[in-house]
Amino acid sequence: MTHLLALLLAALAVALIVYLVSLPVKALNFDPAELWLRWQADRFVARAREGDRALQVGDLQAALRHYQAALYPHLCNDSATASKITNHHTGVLSRLIAAADQMQGGTVRLFSLARVDRLFEERRQLQKRYLVLRQQKKADQMRTVRDEFRGNTDELRTALAKLAEEITASRVTERYH
Repeated sequence: MTHLLALLLAALAVALIVYLVSLPVKALNFDPAELWLRWQADRFVARAREGDRALQVGDLQAALRHYQAALYPHLCNDSATASKITNHHTGVLSRLIAAADQMQGGTVRLFSLARVDRLFEERRQLQKRYLVLRQQKKADQMRTVRDEFRGNTDELRTALAKLAEEITASRVTERYH
């Protein structure tokens, strides 16, 4: 009987400890999944910086690969991370424009650039809509936005690859007088 009572008290103690630990965690709004997404976002930002380093040493192909890989493919669950990713994508687009400008000798005339810009803007709007729907807890509409976002991601990857091809193809050839 005492063993059974000791086992019951041990289980009760473990449950009480778990409950007490969960209180401050809930108060801090600690979400391990969100922490994981933020860590991933930082990894994609680092990829863009790797592209910067490659471009500085003159390795255009590596820079373009890093910039393409810097596309963050996930929806964010909070506005702070969403804003960080939007700024990151704006930075990636600026870097691509700078790479194109550098390769074309001062003029950027790339059709894919406009398409990538439009897709990034569409992506920003989808993210914004998703956050509103998430707050309103509208699961069906959130699912629709998630599907549209996935489609946007696929289109954007294709457009980024096409833009990288155009940048590479538009290199200024040396002219001899």
